[in-house]
Amino acid sequence: KLIPKGLEREQTIECLQQVGFTRKINKKTGLESFILTDINLWVEYVASVLKAGYKTVSNEIALFNDELGKYDLFSAEKGGIGYNDLAQIIRGIFNYSDIQLWNGANGAKTINALVLEIKEKVVRFNQGTYINCKNGVLLLDSQELVPFSTKFLTTHSSKIEYDPDAGCSLFLETLENIVDGDQEMVTLIQQIFGYSISNSMAANVAFWLFGTGRNGKSL
Repeated sequence: KLIPKGLEREQTIECLQQVGFTRKINKKTGLESFILTDINLWVEYVASVLKAGYKTVSNEIALFNDELGKYDLFSAEKGGIGYNDLAQIIRGIFNYSDIQLWNGANGAKTINALVLEIKEKVVRFNQGTYINCKNGVLLLDSQELVPFSTKFLTTHSSKIEYDPDAGCSLFLETLENIVDGDQEMVTLIQQIFGYSISNSMAANVAFWLFGTGRNGKSL
C-alpha cells in the first residue's frame, strides 16, 4: 500500500521512517532532507507495492499487472529492455507522497536491491494449461473461468472475453466447406486451433498445412 497523499506532514515523515528513510536537518541552514538509510526496509516496501514476487533467470523482474492479470517483465540491468520503464515506476513510488524523495542513485540502488529481495525465480513463464482472457483466466482442463491471480505465471493477455455460451457458426461453416464435410477433419482442425492457443506442449507435435491454392490454408 502506497503512503497516501494528503497526510499531515509529521504523519508522512513517520511513514517514511517506517520504510527506511531518516530525516536530517542541516544545523547551519535549517534545511530538511531525507536520507535512505535502510535499503532493506525500503525494498521490502517497494516489492509489496509493485507485487514483485518473481524474477527470471535472465535477471528480469516480473511485476503483476492487476488490470490485465498478467506479469510484465522488466530488465534489472541498465540498458536492458524495460529498465528505464522500471526506473520510472520506482521513481513514482519515491515521489508518490507529498515529500519528493527521488534521485538517480537511490533508484539504481533500489533496483539492484530488489533483485536480491525477490527470492522466487521462474525459469519459464506461460507453461500452465490456461488462457488469460479479458474477463478472467480460463482453466482448460475444467473449462472454468476464475479471477486473475498472481499464481498464474503468464505474460500473455487476450483482448477477448470468454463466453461459454458463445457460438461460432461462421467458423464451423467455413471448416465444413474447406474439408468438404469431413467431420473427422473438422474435429482435428478444431483440436489444432485449441492446442495452438494454449500454453501446452504436451503433445510434442508441430503442424504444417499444405495443398493447392484457395483451399483455406491461410485462413
